[in-house]
Amino acid sequence: MITSLPSIAILIDCWKSPSLDIDAERCYHGITNFLDNTDSIKTIVLASYNCKTEHEKGESIWYQNNRLMCKQSTRKKIPHLRYAHDYLNRYNNKNLIEETNPIILNYINPNKHQISMLWWWELEYYLLLHPEIKNIYFFGAAWEICVRTRSLGYEAVFEERPDLNILTNEQFVMFEDHSLPQVDLSNDPDWVQIEGNTYLYQPTIRS
Repeated sequence: MITSLPSIAILIDCWKSPSLDIDAERCYHGITNFLDNTDSIKTIVLASYNCKTEHEKGESIWYQNNRLMCKQSTRKKIPHLRYAHDYLNRYNNKNLIEETNPIILNYINPNKHQISMLWWWELEYYLLLHPEIKNIYFFGAAWEICVRTRSLGYEAVFEERPDLNILTNEQFVMFEDHSLPQVDLSNDPDWVQIEGNTYLYQPTIRS
């Protein structure tokens, strides 16, 4: 079964809402419960874009592990390092004020490796260190925008590594407006149901 293979999960833009958002919090609690109960997922990536303060000053386990990976002695080995400085400057020069929801930001699972990433070169390096990884799950918001099109969205990752299985669970992704019912992939030709609410990305070629 595909879902039993060594896996990584990417949590995209699980942002804190200005006011209480019950649907979003239900989704985020669902994500953490799924992670706690899915042994095949050994690594969790926090991909919180537009969270400038967190990335500059964050002391959570996500950012501590990112700094460890990207310290100078390690960065020399990261593919495409020549682009890293430009990426970071472009990101930090923007007025980006989002925050990760505390349910996700404060989540800790000692049995998983938790790390923050934003760019393909970070994930590429990590995958080189862990060739056993066969699956990448995508969770978060917004399904129709960020989960699909971010630098670590499923389209970009699939383009770089079509050999990996791209997975999602429709219970743990939300539309931009957090509307209910949530994402329904049963009629999406690019996604194939493989187990319960879990779907495999197999994009069709359209003329």
